[in-house]
Amino acid sequence: PGDISEPILTNLGYHIVRVEGRRPSKGKIEVAQILIRKDGATPEEKNIAKAEKILGMVKGGEDFTMLAKTLSQDENTAKNGGLLKPFGINTYERTFEEAAFSLQNDGDVTDIIETRVGWHIIKRISKPTEDYASFERRIKPQLSKMQRYKMIEDIIAQEVLDNQGYQRDEKNFLEIVQSMGEDFLTYKWVKPSLDKKKLFSIGKEVSYHNVDFLDYLKKNTRRRIQLSKETTKEEAVDVMYDEFLKEKAMKFEEDNLEKKYPDFASLMREYEEGILLFEVSKNEVWDKASKDTSGLKVFFDNNQKDYFFPVEASVATYTMLLPLKKMATEAHKHSEENSPEETLKKFNEHKKILEVSVETKTLEKIKDLPRNKWKEGMVSAMSHNPETDNTVFFKILELLPRRYKTLDDSRGYVIADYQQYLEAKWIEDLKREFKVDIKEDVLEGIIK
Repeated sequence: PGDISEPILTNLGYHIVRVEGRRPSKGKIEVAQILIRKDGATPEEKNIAKAEKILGMVKGGEDFTMLAKTLSQDENTAKNGGLLKPFGINTYERTFEEAAFSLQNDGDVTDIIETRVGWHIIKRISKPTEDYASFERRIKPQLSKMQRYKMIEDIIAQEVLDNQGYQRDEKNFLEIVQSMGEDFLTYKWVKPSLDKKKLFSIGKEVSYHNVDFLDYLKKNTRRRIQLSKETTKEEAVDVMYDEFLKEKAMKFEEDNLEKKYPDFASLMREYEEGILLFEVSKNEVWDKASKDTSGLKVFFDNNQKDYFFPVEASVATYTMLLPLKKMATEAHKHSEENSPEETLKKFNEHKKILEVSVETKTLEKIKDLPRNKWKEGMVSAMSHNPETDNTVFFKILELLPRRYKTLDDSRGYVIADYQQYLEAKWIEDLKREFKVDIKEDVLEGIIK
């Protein structure tokens, strides 16, 4: 504290910094709040009394989230139960921050805290910590906006120019500068017509001409107008030439990454081949399966037996209306050897204690009917419905003939199967066209 820095240059200008004090980083904290605002109309005593009443409800065990939703006067957070985004120091008023960071455990609640905004009741939700991977994800997008990133780009661009023997044709560049009219730094500027001449080269094969630079100047009108506030037209041309040169140097570096870095070249090749494989598969299999309507129809006709509705049956549902366990057991046993009508007649002789309904059902949806026991006359186990206090079981009266689906009924499944068929056929065609020679001894060596 008290130390003074040397002058520091930033985009804003020169700064001299004095250290006023030091305090440890507190990290971030996540809290929820209930706020009673200072509105200038309601007496302060009334607002404080309201805040104290709410605090008493919180300490009495009332749900903080519900109280925040119904009573907090912070419109932005009330709907979320008063929840604020995780924050660190210098985000809110210092009084509020110190109260929040003073809470030691998740769930702890402050007393009433007064700020310029009003009176707060703060509850600690969590004290999130950030690992390096999370920090990296958060900070990476910000790097390209930092001054040091620009400095790194400048260094890379200059290294490219130095290594590639860059040299500018000063005569041609001077001609460009002299061709600029007085309106160069305005939106009215019209690009002059000059004979195409080489302006500079990067490496042996990449050259740029005066017309390329003129196109760049015309395209970047906003930059020209921006420079008009602080430079002459000659200085502006120099600044924009440096920016144009840096852009082309970075492009040269990007275009030659595969030559410079073999690992990157391998990665790019893998990426390109992956895209090619995807496109070929899309054309030969996926799109073809959905667009080749005649081929899809032939495939369906040849495999129609594979597409059918779930097994259906005529099923009798027996419901014992009264909680008579013994009677239900007897009815269940009787139904195994007798028709529904006979069972009804026997057990409803004196009063109605049994109901039977017969309908067509999909067997997969009926519990207690094991798939491997589906047959006519099969009776399910009894099940008890506690809500109605009824006992229910089922009997298969008749297994119905299998119903096959039309192409429209099963189009999604047919397309998926047709895709597999096309892919297998395509692979077989490739194997016939391109012979694969497997080195068995090498393969055996890998296995060992």
